Amino acid sequence: MSAVSERESIPPAAPAAACPLCDARQVRPSWLGSIHFNGRVFPYLECGTCGSLFCQPMPDAEVLQEIYGREYFNAADAAPEDQVAEESNPVVSWLRRRPEAPGTFIDYGCRKGTLLVAARKLNWQAIGVELDPEVAAKTERRTGARVVIPDDPRSTLRSRTYSIWET
Repeated sequence: MSAVSERESIPPAAPAAACPLCDARQVRPSWLGSIHFNGRVFPYLECGTCGSLFCQPMPDAEVLQEIYGREYFNAADAAPEDQVAEESNPVVSWLRRRPEAPGTFIDYGCRKGTLLVAARKLNWQAIGVELDPEVAAKTERRTGARVVIPDDPRSTLRSRTYSIWET
């Protein structure tokens, strides 16, 4: 008896992940681990060519809204002061080690902008991305960094080249 009957179909292998920034296929698991949300896992990968970090699979728009909606921002308000301990924060340490530093740092789901502030202190151009327009406006006022909403036709994010893409 074979492990797979003739009537059962074997799902096709998933295509190799490509970096959304440079389209390279030399990717590896990232030191950031994974996002775990509602029983689903979204692993972070690191591009071996440009060094950007991204989730694969990327959560769809509905899941992103659940993860990074207004409740995400409000949870930060309830937390104690959100200073980044720069010595122990892995993203800040990673920014310090980047060979192209300083460059442009894009933080998806930037919340209150703690990483944006830390990146700016390291002379990176910091750009935040938020799904909720109200959260984006508050974070922009709080940090002085540019915070955009995905698919906003006024955004110029897609027309430029970036050195770091953190999701």
